[in-house]
Amino acid sequence: MLELTKTGGLDEAALEEFMSWVRGYDDPDFAGRNRSRHEQWLAMLSCSILRLDNSGPVDELV
Repeated sequence: MLELTKTGGLDEAALEEFMSWVRGYDDPDFAGRNRSRHEQWLAMLSCSILRLDNSGPVDELV
């Protein structure tokens, strides 16, 4: 989680950790949470899944 430091600045270590995770998200072999694992988890759910992407105008997505 990105947090501000006590002085109001960004926690650089937390930012670098987050960016490292983001870079690996689309890689199915990434050891952490990734798109492939999330898709597998979603496939097991019995409830409706709402997917939002950039395929339509923002007004329609809202």
